[in-house]
Amino acid sequence: MKNNFITLASFVCASLLCDAATAQVTCNPDFSYAQTGSNYLTYAFTNTTVASSSSYQSYTLYLLNNNLYLTSLASIGGNGSTAQHTFSGPGIYKVVLAMDDSSALGYCHAYDTQTVVINNPIQGTIIALHDSINNPATYTYPNLSFKVWLIQYNAATNMLSAVDSQIVNGTNTYMVPYAFHNKPDGSYLVKAKDMLGLTYNSTYMVPTYHMDDIYWYNASTINHSNLVGPFYNRNVMMMGGAQTTGPGFIGGDVTQGANRPAGAGTLAIGDPVSNMDIYLKDDATGSIVGYTTTDMQGHYAFANLPLGTYTVFPDALNFETIADEHITLGNTNPSSNTRDFTQTATKVKPNSPTAINKVNVELVGVYPNPVTDKLNINWKKQVKEVTVKMYTIIGEEVYSATKPVTTIDLHHLAKGVYVLKITEGDAVQTLRIGKQ
Repeated sequence: MKNNFITLASFVCASLLCDAATAQVTCNPDFSYAQTGSNYLTYAFTNTTVASSSSYQSYTLYLLNNNLYLTSLASIGGNGSTAQHTFSGPGIYKVVLAMDDSSALGYCHAYDTQTVVINNPIQGTIIALHDSINNPATYTYPNLSFKVWLIQYNAATNMLSAVDSQIVNGTNTYMVPYAFHNKPDGSYLVKAKDMLGLTYNSTYMVPTYHMDDIYWYNASTINHSNLVGPFYNRNVMMMGGAQTTGPGFIGGDVTQGANRPAGAGTLAIGDPVSNMDIYLKDDATGSIVGYTTTDMQGHYAFANLPLGTYTVFPDALNFETIADEHITLGNTNPSSNTRDFTQTATKVKPNSPTAINKVNVELVGVYPNPVTDKLNINWKKQVKEVTVKMYTIIGEEVYSATKPVTTIDLHHLAKGVYVLKITEGDAVQTLRIGKQ
């Protein structure tokens, strides 16, 4: 907003916003601004006023408070000159460039007002695996590099969508800052991934969500507001996966299925899907014991595993991902090398060998869904030998019954998405249950 206040040479303005009179000199101040440096509150202001050269010209930047009071920010030179100011916090600020030009031809005084909106960033620190207490001399890394995603979750489609990403680097440290600027108010997740394949005390870093969880449905949600805060501690404490030894092996392929996703390019049915994150969980301990990504042939592999029971689950943004659960490795079957997954337009789902002979039928109806405490089950037919199980989205069993129950108490479970699995002989029904 520009305002010209012009007077005769003999007229003296009593204040910055003085009344106008006739003149032979015209002031037309103009300026631009942009955030500068690592501090999101610091802005550079550039004088872009087009005016004839005059030793009588002067310019001053002001902050207009409550549309009434002026606070001087800085003096600034003529066209092309810059000045910096660091604001006290996020908010909406009105900045004024005042121009004075006094010569024998007359006197003018004018100002240009522009609104500077400073939003809160979503920011924090990626903290690598370290032991600063027991080994203070060895907890820094010569080089660190993380890819950081800003993610939104759509409960209606059960999908994670990346709205932004960045690569952040550090040297001789175990902490690397990140920041996402000018994002709308809303709820977000932040995920970080080590890009260098580093290990610490024989433990490697697996992709981790803010604050310190590898499972997106357990991750801490960031409720972001642009004008409330700022908050600096949206940190990600990188979690580790232990290196294992043993005779076991689990592997498989991820391939393109029907209804390929948007942006899949030339992928056809059966083509490999590369660079997908795959995790391996030890069902007995609930710990991550393996992490890898699919190669150019869509293949993944976990070797040197102790005998036991495991769950494989993919993690892919913009897809609903379904785990391949309860894979048992024993003395007679230490390997399972066909744990394949198919990627469709909306899902990444397992081609589990244990599900080949199952017939999908509608055994029950459930309500309410989503549920707060008690889930009611309405059986569609008379059944005798039946199993009712409920799992987390990555295959952890949270409920089991061997009779046709009519209610399940879920009040103690965390909010998230669960899988209800009903089995009667070769008939199976799976339902997704939302817990509020």
